[in-house]
Amino acid sequence: MAVSKHVKCKACCMGHISRLLLKKRICPNVTGTNEPPVAEELRSIMSGNILYNDDGTYYTFINYLTAYPMKHAGSSGQNAALYFSIPTIKQLRKNTDWLQVNGQYLYPMLVWALKRNKPVIAMVSPGQKKNVKVVRKSPSDCLAYIIGVAKPD
Repeated sequence: MAVSKHVKCKACCMGHISRLLLKKRICPNVTGTNEPPVAEELRSIMSGNILYNDDGTYYTFINYLTAYPMKHAGSSGQNAALYFSIPTIKQLRKNTDWLQVNGQYLYPMLVWALKRNKPVIAMVSPGQKKNVKVVRKSPSDCLAYIIGVAKPD
């Protein structure tokens, strides 16, 4: 039995529409794909540490993955993020060298940042010349770590 052009076209279009509807939002990897086990240990040790900058600004790293807006669990380290705001890309670029434990920089990871007052995910690579790179098209339901910044009044 022959198939009419109309039916063939309809089937073709329906396949295209269903692919669009079923397309998943793809989130980037939070850390490198070949990250050694010591990387999580370094993040765990670093969590909650505070950098006091010369300009009076405080920075802290929270070893907690969250979507945006920030969600938090009950531990005191994660609640510390509530008292800090999300840094701008410019602030991150100036302040990543402190993300180290005993001279070992933390491994590259995704963190939340602000670009033109909008949340973005950035890949932070402490100790590198190009230490911050904004991840394009990252949905707000993707996970990233938290670096908080505060400037006391």
